Parts: sequence; C-alpha cells; structure tokens
Amino acid sequence: MNTDSMSVREIVDPADFKVQEFFKECQKHNFTNNISAMSIKFDWVTRERLGKFWGVFINGRMVSMAGCHWIPEITDKAFRIQFRGCDLPGTDLKKTLSRAHFNSMTFRELIPHQLNWIRSKGDFNTYLSVNVENRNHRAMELLERQGFLLNPEVVSLFGVQQTVWQFNISKYEEVRKRVRSYVNE
Repeated sequence: MNTDSMSVREIVDPADFKVQEFFKECQKHNFTNNISAMSIKFDWVTRERLGKFWGVFINGRMVSMAGCHWIPEITDKAFRIQFRGCDLPGTDLKKTLSRAHFNSMTFRELIPHQLNWIRSKGDFNTYLSVNVENRNHRAMELLERQGFLLNPEVVSLFGVQQTVWQFNISKYEEVRKRVRSYVNE
C-alpha cells in the first residue's frame, strides 16, 4: 500500500524554498524553461496575463508544475493551459502507462484546477500550445488524434513557431472521470 501523500497547491511565491528546490532539480535535468521565476515568466503570467501557476507536491516536495494565462494573441476570450508544464522524471505515484497522456501529472492533476479557475473568470475558450521543435509535439499530435485537442494551427507566438490547439474540455472531462486521481485533498 502506498502511503505517499500528493497535493496540488497554487504557487504564489516563486522564491518559496520548495519552488526553488524544484527549479534546481529542473536545472539538473536540463529543463531550461523551468529553472527560475524568470524562465517560467512568473511575473508576466501572474501580473500581465492574469494567470496562475500550480504545483504538484508529493510528501511536501514539489515535483510538477504548470501555469495558465490569458492569451489575447489567439483571441480576447482565450486562456492557455499547461504553460511551462513540467514533471520531474520518476516522481509520479502513478506507475502505469496511459495512452491518453494521463501518466503526466500536469495533464492528470493540474488541468482540472486550471479549468475550474478559468470557469471562475467567465466564458473563455481554452488552448494548449507547444513549440513545433519541442519533443512533446508528437505527444500532442496523439492527443489530437484522440480528440482532446482540436483545430491545430501553426502560428508565431512571441517569436516562436508553435502549434496551437483548442482544448476539448468535454472530451477531457469525460475521460478524466475514469482516471484515478492520486491527490489526497
């Protein structure tokens, strides 16, 4: 029986010791977009883009994070989820594979928090984007084939070629109901 405790918390201070330890771990793994408050664009997301970050904590250690923010470059009624999403390798309590990407803590545990928060803001469309050159791009194409992501469009966002998909919330929530959450809240 697994006695580890998983929780999800909003990240309100990137100088927090546990967040700083997460950044150091990301640096060890060469995850360059997740090594500092500057690299995750914390101030830009939280102050300029009306966004938030959440972290997954296991036994008090931060092991995963992702942000969500308003993105008027797509439409003034758009929020982008999974921004700077990152899981530390080998830390998830879920040990089985998932064809639908639910073996990712950011996808499984953080998206529900992001969607609930977006809903609290009003009626917005939800998007996910990945740099075309990113190794996760192929995983997103698989999610598109499964119906989680819709209407892909390659665009230049902030000077980087990215594929932007509309996130199919109803498909996600339909499948998510059948997937165990490991969060002890």
